[in-house]
Amino acid sequence: MILENKTWKIKHYVLSLIVPNEHAKEVAKLKRKADQNSLTELIDD
Repeated sequence: MILENKTWKIKHYVLSLIVPNEHAKEVAKLKRKADQNSLTELIDD
């Protein structure tokens, strides 16, 4: 938590999801693609 303009805000959180083993490879592949897209957007800005 951080105090910003007299308001407390969450600075960091962790989100966990349950992924069945039979879907883990596909989820990892989708996550890598999403991460790469996010990095590309940050670099291009």
